Amino acid sequence: EKECITRCQDIIDECYIQNPIISAMLMEKSDICKKLGIHFKCEFILPKTSILSDMELVGLFGNLLDNAIEAANLADEQEKYVNLQTLLQKNVFCIKVENTKNIRYSPKASNFDTVKKCRDNHGYGMKVIKRILRAHKGIINTEDYGNLFIIRISIPWRK
Repeated sequence: EKECITRCQDIIDECYIQNPIISAMLMEKSDICKKLGIHFKCEFILPKTSILSDMELVGLFGNLLDNAIEAANLADEQEKYVNLQTLLQKNVFCIKVENTKNIRYSPKASNFDTVKKCRDNHGYGMKVIKRILRAHKGIINTEDYGNLFIIRISIPWRK
C-alpha cells in the first residue's frame, strides 16, 4: 500500500492530472517502461474541461503510448526512452510523443502496420487515433529521424 502511494505521488509530481482514469493509465505505462528498461518522462496537463470523453482520452493516449513503448523496446539504443508532453496553447491542445526506435523500421513507410509476429488483434492503434482526431478536427504529424520518432497532434479545444 505504501509503495502504491509512493508510485502515485511520483506520477502526480511529474504530471498534472485531475482525471483518475488517465492517471491510472499513465501509471501503468510508466510501470511497463520501468520493467522494460525504458525511461518514461511525462509532462502532462489536461485542461479541466475536456472535449474528449474518458474513452477517447484512453484510446488516444493509450494507443500513442503503446506504440511508442513497443518501438522504444525494439530500439538498438542503450538509452531507450518515451517522452510525453501536452499543453494547451491558444485553444489548441498539443500532444507530443517522442521515442527511440529501431533504425531499420520505418512506421511511415510501412503505413504504421504492426511489427508483432501475431498480427491478430493488433494494428488498430493508429486507426483508433485517427478516428478520434477526425471526430474532433485534429491534425497528426509524424517525423522519423532513424533512431528517433516523433508524433505531434493538435486538437482544437472548444469549451
